Amino acid sequence: LALRFLSDGWRDNDALVTEAVRQNGFALQHASWRLRAIREVVLDAVTQNGFALQFAVGQVRADEDVVLAAVSNVGGALRVARGGCNRNSVVALAAVRHDGCALRMVVPPASQDPEVLDAAVLQTGRALEFVPAECLTRERALC
Repeated sequence: LALRFLSDGWRDNDALVTEAVRQNGFALQHASWRLRAIREVVLDAVTQNGFALQFAVGQVRADEDVVLAAVSNVGGALRVARGGCNRNSVVALAAVRHDGCALRMVVPPASQDPEVLDAAVLQTGRALEFVPAECLTRERALC
């Protein structure tokens, strides 16, 4: 459904927008501001395409379940998450399992979590570039 061609009234229609974002998460960008702040609508959008998180507004961008769904789909969605989700080891682990280079967006304490670091490097060796220096000097190997 091409929401961008519809009037504002249709862009604020819960059922129509929900169906649209289930088909294409990016349709969220054309939804009303009200619907872009509703957790369930955003969750449907990011489940379809994690990058749709960038179109969410308000506290929903900091909702751990929404962010977890987004980064499980597209690790790079961590870049637009809010509320300290990039410090959360559960969220960080999901992101780096999908894209090891998402480690560059992770901050302490998650960026020092051995499980997060291992997963990132196992996903791609390029993630070593984003491993904090103090973690590289540990006696134990990352992987």
